[in-house]
Amino acid sequence: MKVQRHILLWLLAFLGLLGVYFLLPEAPQPVTITQEQLPKKKSANTPKKGKEASTTSPQPTAKKEGQVLAPNTRNNIPKSPYVFPYDMDKPNKKHTLPKILNEVSGIVPTPNYLPNAIACVQDEKGEIYWYNATQDKIVAHLKFGKKGDYEDIALVKQQLYILRSDGHLYQLDLSAKRNKKGNLKAKSIKTQLPKHLDAEGLCYWPAKKQLLIACKANFAPHKKAIFAYDLSQQKLQEKPLKILDQAVLGQLLANNNSKRSSPTFFQPSGIAVHPLTQELYLISANHPMLLVLSPNAQTVKHLQHLPAKQFKQAEGICFMPNGDLLIANEGRNGKGTILVFNQ
Repeated sequence: MKVQRHILLWLLAFLGLLGVYFLLPEAPQPVTITQEQLPKKKSANTPKKGKEASTTSPQPTAKKEGQVLAPNTRNNIPKSPYVFPYDMDKPNKKHTLPKILNEVSGIVPTPNYLPNAIACVQDEKGEIYWYNATQDKIVAHLKFGKKGDYEDIALVKQQLYILRSDGHLYQLDLSAKRNKKGNLKAKSIKTQLPKHLDAEGLCYWPAKKQLLIACKANFAPHKKAIFAYDLSQQKLQEKPLKILDQAVLGQLLANNNSKRSSPTFFQPSGIAVHPLTQELYLISANHPMLLVLSPNAQTVKHLQHLPAKQFKQAEGICFMPNGDLLIANEGRNGKGTILVFNQ
């Protein structure tokens, strides 16, 4: 009986241990937490629900078709007003031209031909004169055509172009050999510009590789026109590059508190492209004025009257490579002049 009792007790103890083993919870397994699983801290720039985020460096918003995005006024810096770089009341130099250039009508530098001289054309003879300001004399000249109303001159590399008032162009190759008389044969170009527009100004426009022709007569009532002649296509553009509305110009003068604000007085007599800014400069001989257009020729940036005592009849305008401005005046019963305004 004792033996059976001991066996029974051992059996009960064994069964009790088994029950305790199966009833105990499993030991927890080690867990590896990745960086992505860590809780994210709220950023100071995180937008709150229902409110816009306030950030110091906003990201650009994608523009949807037909949607106009509001400007970033915080980063918008107002453009400073246009500053005209020349004092037209005080020329830095004044050159009195020889008698043969009393009727000077166009000027242009020829740095690769005669670096120290200005090529001049006058509106009665088909001849070009190179005036050296340092020596105060004409150092070279050549004949290219018969007598005529020649209004301006432009240089494209080694090619000189002379404009006649009826829109006709003459092309001279300065690198070509001269004939026995020392002259060059000119190529005649019919631009198809209507004669009645009275072509007055000519210059080379490097940005478009075109010649620009400014007309004195009205293209439409109280409107003057600038045309472009494409050198590669040898063709005049049908539509004007720019129309100068006299009423608009008159209003600009009035807004600038100009003494005179007549909308009908600006009559282009010369045109040139600034070599550094690519802006277009135009002068008017009658009621002398100077106008500046943006490099694309579409926006008027500056307009002012010129002192009549110095600008008796402003006919020619050009720039030196460093930006110095030169304006030639006919003599009007006196001697012609070239006024120099330093950049």
